[in-house]
Amino acid sequence: LEYFKTNLQEKKALDLGAGVGNDTAYLLAQGWHVWANDAESEALALMKVRADIQLYAHNAILMHNSFSDLPWAELP
Repeated sequence: LEYFKTNLQEKKALDLGAGVGNDTAYLLAQGWHVWANDAESEALALMKVRADIQLYAHNAILMHNSFSDLPWAELP
């Protein structure tokens, strides 16, 4: 991530298979805009209540899809 901290104008990430959101939370805390996706509704429910994700909710989009059903044309 050090390279990206100094070489990107706008930081956007797609977290596929986000699970409970550990990587999503880290990226959000570093100033990234994150689109996090998981096919498991339980994982998404846990992500939605995490305080460290809620703090940066304005930079997060949480999605519940299988990979084949992702809206690829709408993603960054």
